[in-house]
Amino acid sequence: MIRRLVYALRYAVREQDFDRVLGAAAALVIVGTLAYTLGEGWSVVDGFYVAVATQTIAQLLRRTSGRRRDLPHRLQDRFAGPRQRA
Repeated sequence: MIRRLVYALRYAVREQDFDRVLGAAAALVIVGTLAYTLGEGWSVVDGFYVAVATQTIAQLLRRTSGRRRDLPHRLQDRFAGPRQRA
């Protein structure tokens, strides 16, 4: 598993905008951690966990908002907006 991760990182580093994407992701996690830690009074570990979880779930919901419907329609409407008609 570690080999696959190292291979994927080596491949990703060669991509043109990888440094920008990695920087943006790190910035979002840092800002989210600070917001949860300072705004909600949580510990840094809890703020980091929730910031990463929020970004992960947001990416999953964006993927399901297109043609592929993995979530039940009620959850799809609530989290990813109303369904679009084709």
